[in-house]
Amino acid sequence: MTAPPPAFPPPLVKFSRDPRRWVNNRVILTIDAVVLAHVGVLIVAAVYFLITQTNPTVKHWWDTTVTPASLRHDIRDVGEGVLASCLAQSIVWNPFTRSHQKTGRVFRQWQERFGVPIGVAAVVSAVAIGAVAFIAGEGVLHWLSVHSTTRRVTGSLWHRTSTVWKSNWDKKALGFLAAVAARRPLHVLFDEAQAYFAGRRAADGTGIRWYHPPVFKARYNYLTDNRHEVRHYPALLTYVVAAVVLASIALAGYGYYVLTYQP
Repeated sequence: MTAPPPAFPPPLVKFSRDPRRWVNNRVILTIDAVVLAHVGVLIVAAVYFLITQTNPTVKHWWDTTVTPASLRHDIRDVGEGVLASCLAQSIVWNPFTRSHQKTGRVFRQWQERFGVPIGVAAVVSAVAIGAVAFIAGEGVLHWLSVHSTTRRVTGSLWHRTSTVWKSNWDKKALGFLAAVAARRPLHVLFDEAQAYFAGRRAADGTGIRWYHPPVFKARYNYLTDNRHEVRHYPALLTYVVAAVVLASIALAGYGYYVLTYQP
């Protein structure tokens, strides 16, 4: 009698089948999520600084139009939390769970009936849900009188680095949780991104690396065995994605400098 097929492509497993590997996968995914969350914080810090603080004219307009100063800081801090949450959730996306197998069905129906692009529908829906969650969360924080302060960027390298998560943590957490509340519409984007990167490797036969998350390895293994499901994309997209990845890395590095060395 042949053994039943595994519930998930390797290296994913159910806890009941292999508890040790299940725990190992969870630990790796948690670490990946934490790292990507920090990258999101740094990217938003860099983008905010480059847009609003480097040009004297723009800086004057921004500082005099968006008042008080706390509101300007809140915009940046909430934005850091939102992108941190989105990147953390995308890196741990598992398309093989039962609840995720119908991801994007509603948006695809909208596209077929009304011609609404899936990406636009997903982002608009997420923004609407996230805005409601943010307003509710802001009210809860105000009711509980929860607030943090902006920490001075001084001292040792460790003290400077710690300001990334200690300074104005309440607003960052609020943005993070608002994005978590709005995660369901974004699942289709997480799935598309993972399918793109895993599909390219499966089609080219380039294999996977040790640093790839378990869910990515599982997607790659699945597509390798089911090449008819590999999606095809315009050649231009390859260059666009490469440019975005390189820009994101550069922005994250600059964002670290902004948060740890700019007064």
